[in-house]
Amino acid sequence: RRGEGDLRTGSVVTLAARSRFEDTSMRRVLIALALAVACACEQKTAPVAPPVGLWNTAWRLEDLGGIGVVDNAEVTLEFPEQEKAAGHGTCNRYFATVAVTGDAIRFSGIGATRMACPEALANQEANYLKALESAERFVIEGTSLAIDTRDLPAPLLFSRTTP
Repeated sequence: RRGEGDLRTGSVVTLAARSRFEDTSMRRVLIALALAVACACEQKTAPVAPPVGLWNTAWRLEDLGGIGVVDNAEVTLEFPEQEKAAGHGTCNRYFATVAVTGDAIRFSGIGATRMACPEALANQEANYLKALESAERFVIEGTSLAIDTRDLPAPLLFSRTTP
């Protein structure tokens, strides 16, 4: 048979036309289904929480990437709340935003006060803040914190000053 009659309208529809209609309808259904699956699968991943011991802690710098620290010049790093860092850079107070994913750590938006200090202390502070800007990874072992950077041959080493 060349065509079949449509009982509702009485018109004749060819088998080829019906096949094209069904193919088009099937494509639309498949496209809609694919979009629905894609939308259902797309979920924003929650940020990975850093190790329990990082937030609400304070640390004192013991070694600036193998260079040491100027005697009696306290350099600190504090994590007063999630995604925030602050401390004493040697002469000035500083603050920053912190992003942590697994053992990766990034400091950004570092700002500091601008008090004058002796050249050796100013150089240490500049080197320290530059090192924080290039931080890549960290590890906490007991009361020690080590932060690896892109710019220094050895990590920044800190000792914990708060429980």
